[in-house]
Amino acid sequence: MPVATPHFSETSFSAAPLLVLGSLLLGVAALQWRHRTRIRQTGQRTTGTIIRLETDARDDHEYFYPVVEFEHPQGVLTQRYVWGAAGSASYTVGQSVIVFYDPARPTVFVLGTVRAEPTTWLLALMGLGLLLGGICVLSAA
Repeated sequence: MPVATPHFSETSFSAAPLLVLGSLLLGVAALQWRHRTRIRQTGQRTTGTIIRLETDARDDHEYFYPVVEFEHPQGVLTQRYVWGAAGSASYTVGQSVIVFYDPARPTVFVLGTVRAEPTTWLLALMGLGLLLGGICVLSAA
């Protein structure tokens, strides 16, 4: 009895990168959201101060990273907030900010009370768009 082999059309192969990349972007967004939510729920809350803004120029764009100073039981920490990159200076020097930090590792912290940074939303929307695009390509086949 002959064994049926699956038939993959060229459309299936063109949809695969969209589906894979969309899934990866959604996964990264979910991990970022989970990390931020976990620290907000289990971390210590304190108030910090933006002491300076560091800039990083890439691809003809300038990104701003707030440098935050806050107190914790082991002392005072001054740390660049890597998740806070923005295309514009959304923080100002001297601004008070809410900080949630991991008591065991104070260098692991998040700013503010929002559940997701704009970059997390952007990754999620891009991932969803690619995933839906891949599904549309498959359904058109």
